[in-house]
Amino acid sequence: MTYVRGAWTERKNDDSGEIATHYLRKDSVWSGLALTYRSTLDRVITLVEILWIRGNSTAVRDVRRHYILFERVS
Repeated sequence: MTYVRGAWTERKNDDSGEIATHYLRKDSVWSGLALTYRSTLDRVITLVEILWIRGNSTAVRDVRRHYILFERVS
């Protein structure tokens, strides 16, 4: 989940002693990753993962995922 929200630091609260993660993005957000593979026969396949989370949740269980597979035909 930290990669979807853009976690960039953890800070300790001096009063309570709790450690809190700080995020770049607070509201509904999405992120995407793409991996491209090319075979020795010049076959190209790209796998895309789209992740999104609604609202300001920080729970891993709230992250939604969608996968797409593309094949380039020469």
